[in-house]
Amino acid sequence: MRTGHQTERFPQSAVLFKFCMAVLQKRQRSTKVNDQDLGNILKYNASDTSHWKHGKKSVKSVHALEALAKHLNTDFETLHDLSDGTLDFDEAWFEFSETESLKDLAAKISPEMRRIRAEHTIVLEDLATRILAKADITSIPVFIPEVVTALPFLEVITRDVGDKLARSTRTKPGAYSIRYRKGDMRAHTRVAIIHEISRIILHSERQKFGLPPRIDELLPFEIELLSNALLVPLNLLKFEFQKVSVRLDVTTALADTFWVPKSVIRSRLAQALTQTLSHDATEFEKFVTNTHAPLVTHENLDLSEDELDDVAFGKSSRQTLASIN
Repeated sequence: MRTGHQTERFPQSAVLFKFCMAVLQKRQRSTKVNDQDLGNILKYNASDTSHWKHGKKSVKSVHALEALAKHLNTDFETLHDLSDGTLDFDEAWFEFSETESLKDLAAKISPEMRRIRAEHTIVLEDLATRILAKADITSIPVFIPEVVTALPFLEVITRDVGDKLARSTRTKPGAYSIRYRKGDMRAHTRVAIIHEISRIILHSERQKFGLPPRIDELLPFEIELLSNALLVPLNLLKFEFQKVSVRLDVTTALADTFWVPKSVIRSRLAQALTQTLSHDATEFEKFVTNTHAPLVTHENLDLSEDELDDVAFGKSSRQTLASIN
């Protein structure tokens, strides 16, 4: 006998609705947002919108997701992964918030700060290499406990972290604790923990690692770079890149291999391309001329890397990165 209560048939659609509403509210801070404002994007009536919100209507067609991504000015890949249950709300919101923050900062950074950041990039890549070497990490995925063995002033424990994927606190001078939810070790959680490790090193312990003086304007970029460099070392990325079948989406395949979000792989591939092409002008010109890849340079890298299409980027980057080794 049917009861009045009906469980969600499509729980992933309800999560997609929640995420899209949160993004819409962020985009339209000056005006009040209601459920139908979101439904109108897909030309839904009030009933369809309500069914979507409560997980009684599946929303996963490419056309619907493209319309949402365009209207909300957000990543199609994130919406796709939410719609098929690959991501949950916390993971998607973490990635969205980090990307938005870096884009906002990148739009304001001065040419002089860009130059200094390029110099710091070299230093931080070297720091990541030293930390991984001290932890004797030579294979992937890079596990968080292995990294922590090289950083004895840190501990990583499971505790309640509220609405965050990870939090950190100073327990005593020069000692820190990083907390994450028990049983919640996912790709985005790994990134959040490494972000906290990088934040501690770059904000509070720079002198211990012989780093240049802190520049607050550059700190978010440095945290992102060091985190990605620890989880996806360029030498291992280049090696694994050669092993990916040409029949696969290279970004997705590498994200699974390194146990990181696809946005981290896109960033590291862009970094590898920038590093490689900047040392070979002829190869750079050939790459841009013979492929449909977005132009990847130090000047536009911040604004474009999170918008690169996974499949197109993977195909166009193969022939260039193939010559790295």
